[in-house]
Amino acid sequence: MAYWQSEIFYTEPMVCEWPKVFGDAVGSKGKGVEVPDSEKAWSINLFDAADSKTIGALREQQMACMQKAHGDSVGFGKTSKPKIAANGMPLKAETIKNEETGEPELTGRMKFTLKRKLVQKGGVYNSGPLVIDSNRDDWPHSVLLGNNSIVRVKFHYYSWEFEGAV
Repeated sequence: MAYWQSEIFYTEPMVCEWPKVFGDAVGSKGKGVEVPDSEKAWSINLFDAADSKTIGALREQQMACMQKAHGDSVGFGKTSKPKIAANGMPLKAETIKNEETGEPELTGRMKFTLKRKLVQKGGVYNSGPLVIDSNRDDWPHSVLLGNNSIVRVKFHYYSWEFEGAV
């Protein structure tokens, strides 16, 4: 399977957390830890209740895109061909660590993680995301987006195979 990219989609307004969409792309190793450009990205996490219509629509949209990219037999089951990898979908149940047991617990929300890598697989550098306000004016970089801001995101899905999984 060659690289595949969907048409453009827009999210419904959703709560965001940890928006890293301004300035330089960052690595996932933590602040101050230097990583190669190939590991840097801009990212944002969007949240909604697991049983919301918005999450239901995102689930359906993702599976439809996976089927367009890989065929109708794609899925999570053992007999699926190809099988969707554990990290193959950007929509996941949110968990928090239980302070007493240390075990993860479900919060009742789903997290939709969106990333834009600094460097594409072929070595081409991406520019940072364009952030605009509701009037379509450029968002001033001096005004940060904080946790619990309500945002809409324009995005597309892409897919590739990695050792038989997608």
